[in-house]
Amino acid sequence: MGTILRKPWLLDYLLGVAREFGGEPAPLSEQKRLVQIVKFITGPTERNPNPFEIWTEVSDGTHFIPARLSSAAVDRHLKDHGERISACKTGYFSIKQYRPFLTHVPTGVNDEIESMARLALEIESVGLIGSKGEPPFGDLTLVTAEERMRRWTGGLLKDQGDILKKDYLRQQQFDKKEPAPQETSPFVDNPPLKTPSDTKLNVVGFKQPSAELWKFFARDPLRNAVPSEKDRALLDKITGEYPLFVSSELTKSYDH
Repeated sequence: MGTILRKPWLLDYLLGVAREFGGEPAPLSEQKRLVQIVKFITGPTERNPNPFEIWTEVSDGTHFIPARLSSAAVDRHLKDHGERISACKTGYFSIKQYRPFLTHVPTGVNDEIESMARLALEIESVGLIGSKGEPPFGDLTLVTAEERMRRWTGGLLKDQGDILKKDYLRQQQFDKKEPAPQETSPFVDNPPLKTPSDTKLNVVGFKQPSAELWKFFARDPLRNAVPSEKDRALLDKITGEYPLFVSSELTKSYDH
């Protein structure tokens, strides 16, 4: 049933709590999650067989963390299944109403507790899915060994539990900043060259050649050795009206 834990969630959940609540207590989460109880740290004894809170280690298939099952959760399991929850070692459970807290975790030896407080899960509701007695699934690592989790735990111990929250808020502010304007080049692009159709000849005294002039040159009168009187008269008119357009060589050819 290891495929039940195909979506690890523990690290992302804890980081989300750290970024949203910082050092403040988080509310109990109502979202159902799946875990495997990989170890029972404490449990009922012959002297005290009645249900009471039990310390375990739970995993999501990738990470594990100490977890305290409330006496109400332990009692509910006993009533629903007719057996102690400690008989379900390595069983798969659904959990609800859980949250992280900083505490001294029991060592499991007599009534001793660890000297340094660390993060653990408080779980108020558990439901057995099955697979009791199977080996722990996955290559597990302690979730608080992750770098960001170490920073958060260290901050909580120093009353600086908002360390990841501040980092997150700074990153959000940075992401919301408008991008810097692009630098403009100090060199101005050269304007596009004008095409001949865009260029207007601006010569004093110059007139645009008429259609009559273009027709005259299209006939190429220079092919005639002796120009006709009509051609000579037309050329005289052209040279008078367009002195800058008709070359002197052309007029000389008619003066013979």
